[in-house]
Amino acid sequence: MRLGSLNEHGGYMKYFPIWKTIRIGGVTREELVTWIPPRAYYDRGRPLREELLDYESFHTEKEQRYVRLARASFSDLGLTRPALFSQILARIRELGHELCPAEVGPHLRRVYTDQPRGENIDLAMEPFVRPPSKTIIHINGKPVGPDRLIFYLDYNNIGQQRLELGYVGSPDFRRSGGEYVFVLGE
Repeated sequence: MRLGSLNEHGGYMKYFPIWKTIRIGGVTREELVTWIPPRAYYDRGRPLREELLDYESFHTEKEQRYVRLARASFSDLGLTRPALFSQILARIRELGHELCPAEVGPHLRRVYTDQPRGENIDLAMEPFVRPPSKTIIHINGKPVGPDRLIFYLDYNNIGQQRLELGYVGSPDFRRSGGEYVFVLGE
């Protein structure tokens, strides 16, 4: 990874190799959710494919296009101290790259069939925000929400390759590791 040209954020673009190139768009969000296994991510008895249709921010592009994805660890992004998820996203942009459109999650799960067992990767994306009336995390009977959720892909120890929604955490929750997938800048 090397530094390249000056980017729109006033920093130098950091080059990452292309990890995967996938096609997105060209299907409706209703069609896209049918690609998700029906038993994926039950939330209070609701499958992920139903849950996603509640989020206005989950949409698909009308036209098909290819996106070049990269993946980087916390330290590859140049982060050395625990950071808020919003700071991780800002760092990706600062390095001249883009966040994943939400539809990358189901598309990537469909094509990433050689994921190693035990691997867990987060999509660098704007979180879905679950309305307070549907918030799941509560402390002393009161919602801590609104819940903020992102896609992650994992291959668990019992042999399931999954697409899940994971909690980003409260606005002050700091992360100190992980692998992130994002769209390479031009």
